[in-house]
Amino acid sequence: MDWSEKEPTNRKKGKAPERFSEVQVHGRKRRRVSLSKDTSTGIFPMDVWLVIADFIPAQDTQTLSTLARVSRPLYQNLNPRLYRDLVASSPSPRNYLSCLTLLQRYLSTSQLQSLQANYPTPGQRTQPTSKNPDPDFIPYCAPYVKRMLVGWSSPGRERATTLARYFEEVLENLTNLEILVWLDNHIEFTDRIGHLLARLNLKAFAFNFSANYSVFSLSGIRNLVYLDILRAGSCDGVKELIAGSKETLKTLIYEEGRLTSDTQSSSNDPVLNDDEDIFLPNLTTLCLRLNYLTAATATNLLTSIDFSRLTYFEFSTSMHDDESGDAFTHHALFKALFKTYGPHSESSLMLKTFRFRSQVPVYPGSDFLGLLSSFDTLHTFIFEETRSNDGDPDLENIDGLLSALSGHRNLEWLGICIPPSMEQRWQFSKEHFAKVQECFPKLRHLSCSYQRSPAVVSSNAFLGPTAREISKRHPGEVASVFATMPNLVSLVLPVTHQAIGWINGHREIQMGILTSIILPEFLRGLQNDMTEGSKLQRWEDRYKLSLLTLGETSYEIASKFPKDVFGRDEDEPREVTSEYGSVYVRRVMPQQLYEGDHPNLNLMKAVEWRLRNYDGSRGDWLQGIKL
Repeated sequence: MDWSEKEPTNRKKGKAPERFSEVQVHGRKRRRVSLSKDTSTGIFPMDVWLVIADFIPAQDTQTLSTLARVSRPLYQNLNPRLYRDLVASSPSPRNYLSCLTLLQRYLSTSQLQSLQANYPTPGQRTQPTSKNPDPDFIPYCAPYVKRMLVGWSSPGRERATTLARYFEEVLENLTNLEILVWLDNHIEFTDRIGHLLARLNLKAFAFNFSANYSVFSLSGIRNLVYLDILRAGSCDGVKELIAGSKETLKTLIYEEGRLTSDTQSSSNDPVLNDDEDIFLPNLTTLCLRLNYLTAATATNLLTSIDFSRLTYFEFSTSMHDDESGDAFTHHALFKALFKTYGPHSESSLMLKTFRFRSQVPVYPGSDFLGLLSSFDTLHTFIFEETRSNDGDPDLENIDGLLSALSGHRNLEWLGICIPPSMEQRWQFSKEHFAKVQECFPKLRHLSCSYQRSPAVVSSNAFLGPTAREISKRHPGEVASVFATMPNLVSLVLPVTHQAIGWINGHREIQMGILTSIILPEFLRGLQNDMTEGSKLQRWEDRYKLSLLTLGETSYEIASKFPKDVFGRDEDEPREVTSEYGSVYVRRVMPQQLYEGDHPNLNLMKAVEWRLRNYDGSRGDWLQGIKL
């Protein structure tokens, strides 16, 4: 913005700010006093404005830019903070020039001229000459950058080289960088980049080991608090990177990607354990996704990590073809943990969050159940199968799992998440729902399957035979149980594989199942739990359930919705009435679900759930990084 030019008038703008003396205020004299945009900082001194600006989220550029336009001093001090998060990604050749333009904002005139001379880019606009006479003057915004994301790209070999040189020059100026997420595997992670990072006080580092790098480029990065490793081949430099931060590391995310025939053999190399063990004494958060795990490597894992200090543990497995005959088994980890931290051990687990995901069917064995019952600190327990499996329902032990978890009285999130298959698995009965209600009084979020209900939708003619068959698979009497869970906020009910097309493709069928089966039973359960003769007016004062997810679609329920503006008729609230009362229901769009307060396993914000959620377009790519 050129402050020497007079700003154009705009009738839509409000009146200029006014300043009143104490005499004018008490004397009710309203004399307009104009602010001098050359010297004034508005109603607060500059140090107060800086504190306010630092509390404004980085993605809220609109608020910051509005404040920066109040006066020239505020512009000079607040405008650089607009660029304190550097999100540089070039997902396609079309965005290559815009990525270069973004990086140029953080370069001095001499740096930019040198890059443009050595790496000319056809079609690039000539950048305006800086008004500062010093060619080595570093832009004001560079020292404010503390977080940087280098996203996925495919710019081509020559362009990747140019981008690497730009990143080298930019990192020269980012003297206060604390968080670097390097997901790209085309741009070279050069030795100079590693040397520059070694000079910084870097606290969090996420790196894709599929990138073109050398072991030397990573050797100087030390004393990290947060480390995220995505490995899809050779483990060169992985152990050294972890060892450099073994005393300070609090969060470790280690994921093995898909294997190829060239990288499969090297993936067997131990990472956390070699001839010399790497012990991580201060680790509190651990996320592992392994392709291979044997009894020996599971035992070695426990020598590197003190699981009794962990508060967050996420463990994922994947299927593979093991030519050696030593097949992967998740039971090896559970057995090793039970042996070390079981009920008869000197130390026990203190986990608050345990999330276990597997591509193969998992049946709770004695080691797993004994491990869960040996401590009582869990707030979140999520068990997922990440691919459709036929499974064996006779081996599924819901009663045993609930009994093992019953000691965790502070459990707030319980999820038994099985993808749609030809037959329902892990089906909760009405008795199971009642046990969940009894054992977990603080439960807020529940995701589980359910046994088929004999209820049939007969009063809705628009539901065809297929829809009536689908309706048999949805809860009737169980709805009266979860309705009276005092702290339950959201409930996720999956559907069978056959029903997915109908459920997700016909909104009227979805709404018919809700209005004719689930919600009437929901109201009946509410009314039966109330005192006799009382009228159901605002049940939210006693119960908190507000979100029902049926298949992949979510619905909000309430005794009454405020008057909002809806874009479509099908989003209008519908009233469901029965002899037990009335309730309103309306569909929640995925974006509203993401931005609102309703948690969902797939659309949840990173700060609420998953650690790895580097989505620069949403602006939440660093919320899961806790320093």
